[in-house]
Amino acid sequence: MQKKLNPVLNDLALTFLASATALLIGMSLLLYVTDMGRSFTTEGFRRHRIQIKAEAVVNLALIDTSGRSLFLRDAIQSDGRYVVLDFFYTSCITICTAQAFAFDLLQQRIKDANLEKKVRLISISFDPKHDDIDALKIYAKNIGSDELIWSLMTLQNSTDLKSMLQGFGIYVVKASPLGDLDHNVSLHLIDPNGELIKISALDDVDELFEVLQKTIFDAKI
Repeated sequence: MQKKLNPVLNDLALTFLASATALLIGMSLLLYVTDMGRSFTTEGFRRHRIQIKAEAVVNLALIDTSGRSLFLRDAIQSDGRYVVLDFFYTSCITICTAQAFAFDLLQQRIKDANLEKKVRLISISFDPKHDDIDALKIYAKNIGSDELIWSLMTLQNSTDLKSMLQGFGIYVVKASPLGDLDHNVSLHLIDPNGELIKISALDDVDELFEVLQKTIFDAKI
């Protein structure tokens, strides 16, 4: 006669099987949405995704220090140069200072490599309420930007701020009690077609410039 299983043990076995199945499904979904575990943060996932497939940048309505109105993607396409793009605000005295230093370094390397006709730098303010043309001019002078290489811009319409931040994965939070704006920092490499092809961390300037030089060289072949 076949021995009957203990009902309690039978229930435990079923519960274990169900839990194991749920765990397996959950891990499979996690690996899928994080691209097989290579990206566990939004920023990391976005960087990896761009490396796989370039994305057209948001065609933002901007204004530069000369008062010229332009649209970001259209301007990049008409200019024909590669772009390294970052975001800042003029009253920032913390991370934006490091950003300005990194861009100044890139500006000098562009000059040293005679790549002025191949590469340009663009810094866009995410504080259009305070960063008007006059504020941008003063800031540009303070950081030593060469307008032939490094352009500072702000939004024409503050209503476009949300789409700009979402489009480039920028997170801005007001820091108490001084009301400063804490934000993440990324350097965006954009090709002459207006497509984002790489996102780098601030401390990866050397690697970014090497990638840029190789990309320009390969484009000539």
